Amino acid sequence: MSTKANDMWSSLLFYRAYLPPAEALRATQYVVLGLEKGVKLREDDDQSPHTPVASHSECDTFSLEARPDTGDSDRSFTNFPEAPLRSAEALDFYLFKKADVSPPFFNQMLEKMRCCFLLCPKRAGGRSCPCRRAHLLDATAWHLKLSSFDTSTISISCNCSVLSLTIDHVVPTAGFLFACGLVHEGVVDAVHPVLQWLGQWLSVSVLREIQPKAMLNDVLIMFPGITTSVLLPPKLVSVRSLVDLSAREFYALDLDLKTVSACEKIRARFLPDRGYRIIDLKKEPQDSFFTHITPIILSFSSNNTHYSWRKNDPKRPVVTSLITYVNPTECSCRSREYGSCRSQLSPLRNGNWHSESTFPKHAWCTCPRMHVIAVNYELSTPSGSRCSEQNALGKLASTGLPTTVVREVFVYGDSSASKTETNPLFPCGVCENMLRKVSNDVFRQHGGDVMLYMFDSTTRPRKLIYLPIPEISFRDDRGFRKFVAELREL
Repeated sequence: MSTKANDMWSSLLFYRAYLPPAEALRATQYVVLGLEKGVKLREDDDQSPHTPVASHSECDTFSLEARPDTGDSDRSFTNFPEAPLRSAEALDFYLFKKADVSPPFFNQMLEKMRCCFLLCPKRAGGRSCPCRRAHLLDATAWHLKLSSFDTSTISISCNCSVLSLTIDHVVPTAGFLFACGLVHEGVVDAVHPVLQWLGQWLSVSVLREIQPKAMLNDVLIMFPGITTSVLLPPKLVSVRSLVDLSAREFYALDLDLKTVSACEKIRARFLPDRGYRIIDLKKEPQDSFFTHITPIILSFSSNNTHYSWRKNDPKRPVVTSLITYVNPTECSCRSREYGSCRSQLSPLRNGNWHSESTFPKHAWCTCPRMHVIAVNYELSTPSGSRCSEQNALGKLASTGLPTTVVREVFVYGDSSASKTETNPLFPCGVCENMLRKVSNDVFRQHGGDVMLYMFDSTTRPRKLIYLPIPEISFRDDRGFRKFVAELREL
């Protein structure tokens, strides 16, 4: 298999919902394969070793296609589709490591894959086989035969209520059995399957769509480790009642550890000040990184913009984005849970590490920063608008450097029409997706997050608010506006 084909196979994902970056990376190492019932994978199928595997769950219902094994080699290499299997009951499903599997033939776009690949029972072991199925490279490779195991019921969150389904009401698709296998092996604490039941699509919602009016007990039961209704104090009825508690009141409650952990996650989604980190620019030393970079950002729009790029309106907001990056040949920094590891390749200056004016204090990467800077434009065409983040990324992409060199993203809005408005410049959905992909690449190679920095005001900003790029989706824009407004009053 060519290097390009191997990279495509290694990056193929069957999981369509959100996973933390570390789990998402491990999830790409595994694949679920189908094999006709009655065909033994090997003699000890029922005694397959149960070893821990990486995180991987399934949110899409797989469509199954049979690819019958045939001796007609000419037919096996044609592009005509083969007869589909009518039911998943005709197949057994197994979990394999991708490294042990030779990928099947497929001619669909990778981003549109919605099928479960079939396994060739011949166990070609890398030898030539005319069929288009997946083949085992090693006949003794680790595998796990999937079933519902000891799962008897599952809970589905829908419209602020929880539905309990028995396994008898669930079609045992590849995706569902795949999720059951992951939970059975202890790979993940919870999975997010998408189920089709009684003609209605229901989806699990653990964090993203928690509503303040939802009953707290119904929400808590969706968290890992909480299997029964929790005995809560009388004043804790809804999610809103939990969020309204002060920190002192919350930690004074008599709750078990898993319930406290779940409640903390819920509160973190509704209390933005808990997760934001603040930098007071007035307290920064003269030689700090932020003291050096802030004037560059604030002065750029006044000298490098023309209103003709914004619908010929001089009062139209100008947004500036500055992206910092490092030299990839000199950086080998790795993030650690409780600190950072300095690059062994980063040179010394006069026997000391680089001055903190070249990188943010407490950053996991201590290599000197370079930057690109750009502004937004809004031309009067159907699709003639580009955010400053996209333009800055385009500048960096044109240098030929990889995505893994990005370290920080600064966003600043300068509006002549509003000098008192707060500056809640979260990236738009398109920019967020771009930045998340870049951040994921950085995490895979270095283990650290790309940070987003925002200023508290459109004029004479006094503070910087920052958070990791992966956290953007979990923040409420209105809550952030309120947080920044209160911050400026301090």
